[in-house]
Amino acid sequence: MSISFVLVLVLVLGFLVSRIVEHLGLARPGRSGVEYLALGVLLGPHVSDFITESVVSTLTPFLSVVLGVVGFRMGLVLRMPGLPGKSAENVQSPKRYAIPGIVAGLFVGATVTGLTLLAVDLLGLDIDRPLWFAIELGAIAMTANETSVRAIASRLGARGPASSLIASMATSTNVMALLAFGAALSIARTSSGDGPSGIEWFLVSVGIGLGQGLLYHLFVSKNDGEDSQFLAVVGVLVFGSGVAYALELSPLFVTILGGLIVGAVLDPADQLGRVIERLEMPLEIVLLFSAGVLLDPLEGVGWVLVLAFPIARLAAFGVGGALGVRVVRKIPKLRGSGNALMGLGILTVAMAVNFALVNREAASLVTNAVIFGLILTDVLAVPALRQVLADAGELHTWHPPGDTIPPGDTIPPDDPPRPE
Repeated sequence: MSISFVLVLVLVLGFLVSRIVEHLGLARPGRSGVEYLALGVLLGPHVSDFITESVVSTLTPFLSVVLGVVGFRMGLVLRMPGLPGKSAENVQSPKRYAIPGIVAGLFVGATVTGLTLLAVDLLGLDIDRPLWFAIELGAIAMTANETSVRAIASRLGARGPASSLIASMATSTNVMALLAFGAALSIARTSSGDGPSGIEWFLVSVGIGLGQGLLYHLFVSKNDGEDSQFLAVVGVLVFGSGVAYALELSPLFVTILGGLIVGAVLDPADQLGRVIERLEMPLEIVLLFSAGVLLDPLEGVGWVLVLAFPIARLAAFGVGGALGVRVVRKIPKLRGSGNALMGLGILTVAMAVNFALVNREAASLVTNAVIFGLILTDVLAVPALRQVLADAGELHTWHPPGDTIPPGDTIPPDDPPRPE
């Protein structure tokens, strides 16, 4: 079976599934795309075997490019306010709004890392380099569904400092997660004998990322059209992601650095935003589908770790979010800010797939934990965010998916929100 046929089939089936979900009335802001994961599981080698193990192996280089798009966009988000999903209000948020997210992310990462190490020891799990496994799982736990947070807040008509703070926290904790994950994969990539040390591999990752950004600026001027920018973005992503894949490094970490450099000095942010938007949707479907295909069945006590992961993450975010908003002055003192960040999304899936590509032995633990977390937070994330915004007095008139929210369609602060 050719890789081209598989990719076209994935996209066609993905769009069909999305239409069915919409027709059944199940589509709503905040969904993580579990339906695409389920489709990947059904067609994968462990159920129907329509997509065999050999096809999965053939797809892995392409998946590294898909991961590169996710990382590149994250780097651009930090520097370019014109990207889709970043409202003008959120762009103008004070920089101090990012600090609570950093505090919450570090607390979640440290907590999940420590608990994972304890679980590996108590359960007697056979994992090579358990410390680095725990750090990488802790980094995955730090992620929040930033796109979903912004989409839900927009759909609820939420405008104000609390909404801006939550969005900024989601962005900053995601950046911390990517940096920790990439650094851990790089440092854990230590060759035997006289090969490079872990720190040297980390510096190699940084160098590839910086070179990626510089290559973009060498071949594209600020006045080039959208088509030229599209080709340049594809070129640098293939280069950076391909090198990272060949060296068993993290394409996510490499490309976030490239995105930072490109976004730092490029003026037409809205134009490059459209370029990234052209790549995002189809590649996200491929990524979610591939995560389902890569899912291996898990047996034995490993399920204890899988089931405990999302629960420990939710508890840690609850505490970490509360700590984060208390350590910074002159910010909204939100009640339950950590609960607003509980949703998992495409970045979480991307990190799990990245882990599976470089560590197949422990991949089943990570992918099962992430998918269970996705299912759980798909149910809980929207009500939790709605409650936090309601407590902050920023919950306005709700509009169903597909409706346009008029700029003035809000409820005065003293009035209760309209029930659905």
